Order: sequence, then C-alpha cells, then structure tokens
Amino acid sequence: MDPQKIKAVLDWPQPENRQDTPPVWERSTHAKKLDPALNESCRCITGCLKPTNTNNLYILAGIAPPDIRRAVANRTERRVPAPSRLKSRKSFLTSTAPLETTPSEARLAMWKEKLNNHPHSPTMHIPAAESLPPGDNNWAKWKCLNRLRSGVGRSGSPKQMGVPEWSNNV
Repeated sequence: MDPQKIKAVLDWPQPENRQDTPPVWERSTHAKKLDPALNESCRCITGCLKPTNTNNLYILAGIAPPDIRRAVANRTERRVPAPSRLKSRKSFLTSTAPLETTPSEARLAMWKEKLNNHPHSPTMHIPAAESLPPGDNNWAKWKCLNRLRSGVGRSGSPKQMGVPEWSNNV
C-alpha cells in the first residue's frame, strides 16, 4: 500500500468530528450492506487479511465498529429538534434513548460491552480504545504486527513474518 494513502487515512478527522452514516440508518435494512465496505476499509488500514475476525479489525484500527457508531449518532441526534414531517412518516426518535454522556464515552462503553458479550481473540491483549497506534514503525512492521496479533498471516516463512527461528520449536 502506498505510504501517502496510509498518511491520508491516519490524518482523517477523529470520530467525533465526522459522521459515517445518517443516524436514521441504525434501523435501516441497508446499513448491513455498508458494513462489508467499512470492514474492507478497516482491513486496508490495519493491513490484516480476509480471515481476520472483524472484532479484531476494529480494535487494531482503534475505531469503534459501525453499528456502535450508528447507535451513538442516533442517540446524539435525539437532542436536535425534530423537523415537521408528514404524519405518515414515523420518527426514529421515539425508539432511541437520549445520550447521557459524551459521544466518545458512549461509543467506548458500548464497544466494551459488545466485546464482553462476544469476546475477541485471546491472543490479542489490546483494549478497545478510539486511538490510533503510534506511528514509530514503518508500514511493513506495523502490518506484520497486526497480522501476528490477529493470528492471521500470509507467509510460509516465519522469517518473513519477523518471527524468530526458535519459535518454530515451541
């Protein structure tokens, strides 16, 4: 992957300053069609391969999963006054609870709750957090680390993956 593209992705505004989908999409049947595209983008960001569990992808990328971001956007939108609509249209505001904390705290709490219900890979000891990893490694090392953390790699040789030779005997 081109380093310029990676830099552009890493310079993207923080989750509080952007909105991936409109809040009404939380209950939409079309939202599930967007998730694979978002998963693929996350795979590009982390350098992980297709067999990597999607829960692990978002932990490695430091981005809350799309369903959680949509739910928090929905709750945030509840504070905005509802425009006058046709009587035949049902407002999504009646089905959402108001947001009692900041959006970032709500996303993190929902993400941790989701991980407690559906645990991620036991080999990864990375907590759920909305922060990008430090950029002190080059792309090849960072990609290799993410693949080792998730347990999914694409190399026949441990040397190419950066794993010491003695690890084959363990």
